[in-house]
Amino acid sequence: MLLYYATYNNIGVIYNELGKYNEAIEYYKMALVLNPSDFLSWENLANLFLSLNEYQKATVCYQMALRYIEEDPNIKRNILEKLKQAKEGLQHSP
Repeated sequence: MLLYYATYNNIGVIYNELGKYNEAIEYYKMALVLNPSDFLSWENLANLFLSLNEYQKATVCYQMALRYIEEDPNIKRNILEKLKQAKEGLQHSP
């Protein structure tokens, strides 16, 4: 069953690219139900929330991505930068 999580994540990416954000969110969440430690699904969900100015949700998802990240310094640096953006958005949102 764990192998199918990547399919759900990929469908989420497609929906995101089509601008169908609610569907994308649902597919990312389905991927995470199947594999809660998949940092890529957490990152994709966080990126979508950030683009929708959902800073609190983005922050939580980035933190989860960091929890499960592989030891790739470039990926980790990228997620940390986006987490910073989400936190800055929280400070400036009403």
